[in-house]
Amino acid sequence: MNYEGILNEVLPKLEGLSVLDYVVGLNYVCVRTEAGCGLGYVLRDFEPESCTLLSDEIEGMPAADAARIYMSENLLDAAVGMAVINSTVSGGRDIDPLKDTDFSGKTVGMVGHLRPVQAMIERQGGRVHVFELKDREGTLNPEDAPDYMPDCDTFIITGVTLINKTLHTYEPYMNDNAQKIIIGPSTPVVQVLADRGYLLGGTKVVDCERVMKLVSRGQGTRRFGDSVAKVWL
Repeated sequence: MNYEGILNEVLPKLEGLSVLDYVVGLNYVCVRTEAGCGLGYVLRDFEPESCTLLSDEIEGMPAADAARIYMSENLLDAAVGMAVINSTVSGGRDIDPLKDTDFSGKTVGMVGHLRPVQAMIERQGGRVHVFELKDREGTLNPEDAPDYMPDCDTFIITGVTLINKTLHTYEPYMNDNAQKIIIGPSTPVVQVLADRGYLLGGTKVVDCERVMKLVSRGQGTRRFGDSVAKVWL
């Protein structure tokens, strides 16, 4: 998995543009560039070295330089970089594989505990194996992937795996014929991932001012409402 390929695909869209504003909330980072507004999930299980959490002040920074922060090992920096990348999200395809797929009798490998999606699949009669980095009741550890993933018909993966850069650790155990879907506001809608066989469900921020306000107040996807729109590739 070439994470840098995600960055390289969007850099031409950001050249010559600047970061206008950003907020860092408890759940998301929201960054406004001259290209648009984007989101990145905040992973809170890291130890800050000081009360200054970001390695750089990005307001006014060239947007391409801010996007390059995505490659940082600092997970908050990586979320900021992803939000800059996602500020370029535009139109997509008129599809929704989550709605179009009948999960009855299917086995789904879910990376990241996407509870509403899990509930929808189980209501249809599907079986879900949830893989989580944290020890949570009813979930599996990444180390269990070799035992459970090869038998899955579909994989539904949080876009956060592209921020903490763990997606590649699961890929060897995914059936080549399985449907693979990456979803969530952190998901970059880029061809380099589509070329690897992934369906991508990203997020376009429609009302940047409202979303930035919600993010700054610790709110998340359930409150975004029609201030965002799903974009599929």
